[in-house]
Amino acid sequence: MGTIGTMSMAEEVGNGHVSLRAALGWHLQSNHFPPHPSFMIGVAERAIRKARDGELDAKVRLPKGVEHRRYGRLVPVWAIIESLHLDPFVDEEDGE
Repeated sequence: MGTIGTMSMAEEVGNGHVSLRAALGWHLQSNHFPPHPSFMIGVAERAIRKARDGELDAKVRLPKGVEHRRYGRLVPVWAIIESLHLDPFVDEEDGE
């Protein structure tokens, strides 16, 4: 799976064959060990949308009870994109 699988899934999002939410669910569960919980899908969606708008230094609030080891609950978009390996999704536009 890994990077090639993520790139293929992002392409499917861009083609409108898979929703961004479904693709992120797959990515966070299949390409990370341990898998990220499903409540992180919303965090990833917000980070991707902000990154697509060029707001890499904007902050995204993590869910209650979750903290980034360096930034706490308010995490820069670029750090979320990097740590969750979301780059392929930033480059693909979804059909929504």
